[in-house]
Amino acid sequence: MSDIHSYVLSFLIWLISTLLLRALFKSTSAKPCLPPSPFALPIIGHLHLLAPIPHQALHKLSLRYGPVFRILLGSVPSVAALFTRNGKRGFGKRLKDIRRRFDELIERIIKEHEESRKQNSEKMDLLNILLDVAQDESMEIKLTRENNKSFILCFDWKAGEDGNLTSVDMEGVGITLPRANHLVCIHVALLEPIPV
Repeated sequence: MSDIHSYVLSFLIWLISTLLLRALFKSTSAKPCLPPSPFALPIIGHLHLLAPIPHQALHKLSLRYGPVFRILLGSVPSVAALFTRNGKRGFGKRLKDIRRRFDELIERIIKEHEESRKQNSEKMDLLNILLDVAQDESMEIKLTRENNKSFILCFDWKAGEDGNLTSVDMEGVGITLPRANHLVCIHVALLEPIPV
């Protein structure tokens, strides 16, 4: 009987000392310095806070948690950085320069397609279809050059699954198009257009 008491006492001393050492080392270890975050629900994260109008919901969250805060989009951790117009002064020139250069790139691609169409090229891709629609006078709604640029930017472009870059997939739409010209992959994630 005495042996059982000594074993139980030894086990309890070991258990208490282990728990104390864990608590001591856990409190002294450096925690990552993460931005503040609202309460997240399992599986959906903070998606319930972003409905119905995401940009207004993000603004309300920035008023409560500051201009930089952490949100979970489903199970994907993300950092939101929202600044007022006064806070954009330092970035204004760079943003305008990036927008101008990007616009020139898309304009050059459209001009190349227009020149290849004049040479009666039989290759048809998405941009050629958009240019056909824009030139069609019988259309009820006219597409402008800016509409075509915006339409190109609304997709996440990636190389096709075949690995030899012969096709381009547009995420979320389920369209696979044969590649007619050199592949231009541009990842765009804008909640609002960049101001001019």
